[in-house]
Formats: sequence, structure tokens, C-alpha cells
Amino acid sequence: MDAAASQNTNTNLTDDQVRDALSKMSTDEILQTVALSLLIEKGFTDLDEDTKKDMINDLVEREYSFIERSVIAALPEDKRAEVNKMIEDDAVSDDAVQKVIAESGIDTETITSEALTKFREIYLGLDKETEE
Repeated sequence: MDAAASQNTNTNLTDDQVRDALSKMSTDEILQTVALSLLIEKGFTDLDEDTKKDMINDLVEREYSFIERSVIAALPEDKRAEVNKMIEDDAVSDDAVQKVIAESGIDTETITSEALTKFREIYLGLDKETEE
């Protein structure tokens, strides 16, 4: 193995290293990082700072919405109805909604990860289901 290949191998992160790094980031920081990555993958590399910031903020809002819809869709029917009713009631706190979701037994970490993967595929035009 030559020096360049060896150096490249040393920069690859393990799943545990990625999980550790992500665990130290806020949800907003993770979604901003994903949004920036999407802009780069889409080829938007020569944006002025204001435009880039606006596009990242827009993508983060869309990511949050996509994740929220995915989590709600994964809930058992009775919990889905309960959460939808809670969301419509302005008097109900986000913490109360999160508690119902947490107690529902669904794996929100996996659902969130899968939602972000699906969001990426759709945004980059890689999702075959949305093309039909």
C-alpha cells in the first residue's frame, strides 16, 4: 500500500467514532451539517455566505419537518391520533408530545436516521419512488 492510500485509510472514521462525534452535537448542529453536505453534493459550492446561510436554514426546516412526519407515521395508530391532536393544541408543550412519542416504543433514532437518508435521496434526485 502506498503512502497516499495508507493516509486515506487513516482518515476513515469508524461507526463508533461517528456516533461519538454526533452525540456531542445538538440536533440543530447535525441538521446544519447534513444541509451543508447536501448543498456540496448538489454542486452549490460557489454561493455567497448570505445565500448559503438561507439555503441551509431552509433545508434544516425541511429536514425537521420530514423527520417529524416520519416519526408520526411510525407511531401506532392510537398514538398517532393522540400526537396529532396534541400538535394541533397550542396549549400542549413540545415536551408533552415528545414524552408520548418516547413512551410509544418506536425507535426514534433509527427512524430519524432513515428519514435523513430518504430526505437526502429525494433532495439529490436519487429516490426512484419520487420519479414515478
